[in-house]
Amino acid sequence: MPLIYKNRLAKHQKKMMKYLKYILNDHFILVCTFALGGLALYYSGFIKALSETQLVWVKPVVIVIWLLSLFMGQLATLLVEADQVFLLAKEWKMPEYFKKVFQYSLIFPTVLLGLILGVLFPALLASDSFSLLDFILFVLISCSLKASDLIIQLTALYNEEPPKKTTLQLIWFVLSAITLGLTLYLHPISGMILSLLIFLLFLKILKTTWKNNPLNWSQALDVETKRMKRLYRFINLFVDVPNLSGEVKRRRYLDKWLAKIELKQSNTFYYLYVRVFLRGSEYISLVLRLTIIGCLLVLTVTNQWLQVGLAVLFMYLIVFQLIPIYNAFDYMLMSHLYPVAEKQKELAVKKLLSQVSLVVAALFTIFFALSKPTIINLGIFVAAMIAEYLIFFYFYLAKRIKKVKK
Repeated sequence: MPLIYKNRLAKHQKKMMKYLKYILNDHFILVCTFALGGLALYYSGFIKALSETQLVWVKPVVIVIWLLSLFMGQLATLLVEADQVFLLAKEWKMPEYFKKVFQYSLIFPTVLLGLILGVLFPALLASDSFSLLDFILFVLISCSLKASDLIIQLTALYNEEPPKKTTLQLIWFVLSAITLGLTLYLHPISGMILSLLIFLLFLKILKTTWKNNPLNWSQALDVETKRMKRLYRFINLFVDVPNLSGEVKRRRYLDKWLAKIELKQSNTFYYLYVRVFLRGSEYISLVLRLTIIGCLLVLTVTNQWLQVGLAVLFMYLIVFQLIPIYNAFDYMLMSHLYPVAEKQKELAVKKLLSQVSLVVAALFTIFFALSKPTIINLGIFVAAMIAEYLIFFYFYLAKRIKKVKK
């Protein structure tokens, strides 16, 4: 079992590293650097501006954010369809495999929770006297509580009754909330002790489940499939993912857009791209999510330069994620036989991306205007949107399309 896990992990990490080089490209790192710098500056000023009355609410808000952060990170079993056949005879050894899986699955959430606590810690310092040792205890408490959550997820793979998992998660949620409350309002040591007791409690439940229940292979495979699908959807924000299979929906209410397209030879690929954009799930859903998040951030953030930076960042992400649509029909033999020049295909993608970006830019501008800026600030925001549009479509997009061509 350790050898199987080692090979699975090496294969999985190799695949993820292949995608990581596309995610962490120079342009994205540069944009994120400016965005994080702006956020850090805004956050620093925000904490300094808090009054004594507002500081009272710091701990409750931190507890809510901390508690919600514990839900991040899923159990990565790395199971494949063939396992339910070839590993069935070795099912009694699966706990040994799952111990390795558990340890691996705990690494990323712990690092992420440490970063989140690092962001929240300055606010806690402003509201109370905490030390570096307290911060270390915060991270250890988070690790212990997250470990309990992963144990519940692992226990659920051996149960055929979903209500039991829900009950365990509810108990864990309540106990975690109490733990975080004791940590911030009583003493971090009390939270550390309680988090360890919670971990031991759920570990005992897991060992009992392993003895009395068989592994639910179909459920275990379904959980891993859904986890990988979520991961591929995130990666698809930056690069085309062959493993991602999207759903197709009719969406009759969007037929009006298709009806407006003139049916002529030069619009062949434009019609197809608009159709796959409107009726596919992987493109339109991501655009909608990022647009909504971007609009809310532009509306709620009070720093003008940060608003501009966020709008530019989200515009970049939205348009960038649509570029792989260029290869959407390459798998169809007939698309290569169309009497349409290759240049028309590129122009069709540019036209679609241009229309989407203009709609998104207009929405960002409207939400920025709702934040009641000065005329000068509104002019700067509009100028930034226009500048990004021109740079992206007249200098960057053509080079990027060449890279995604197969």
